[in-house]
Amino acid sequence: MSEWHPVYWYWWVVAIVLLILEALAPVTFFLWMAISAGVVGGLLLLMPGMPFTNQLLWFSVLSVAAIVVMLKYRKSRPSKMDGPALNQRGDQYFGNVYLLEKPIRQGFGELKIDGTLWRIEGPDMVAGRSVKVIGREGNTLRVEPVK
Repeated sequence: MSEWHPVYWYWWVVAIVLLILEALAPVTFFLWMAISAGVVGGLLLLMPGMPFTNQLLWFSVLSVAAIVVMLKYRKSRPSKMDGPALNQRGDQYFGNVYLLEKPIRQGFGELKIDGTLWRIEGPDMVAGRSVKVIGREGNTLRVEPVK
């Protein structure tokens, strides 16, 4: 029985199919397998007589290695968007100092931060004072005067 030797472009078709799966999947997983299939296709182009079992071995080793490296990289560098304040924009302003454009009257006022108008709560102050964000309650930032 003769051994089947697929030509290099078969692996490139596999890589394209895996890239299509990657586009449809919600995680980055098939990308690394697609790259591995492309590399095996390149190796087969350079060494056309490579047995199919060796091709599968290269594909498996490269895929597992790429996925392991990607997972370790992600673990060492977590996304800045992941975290407890993802859907709580006001939390990112804790400790920051801002200039009041409008006064705080009867304990409430408004503060413009990054183009967004925030309701603020704090002691009465005139416009032009610097305030520090010390907390958040719902959509209201709590502020205190900077000394």
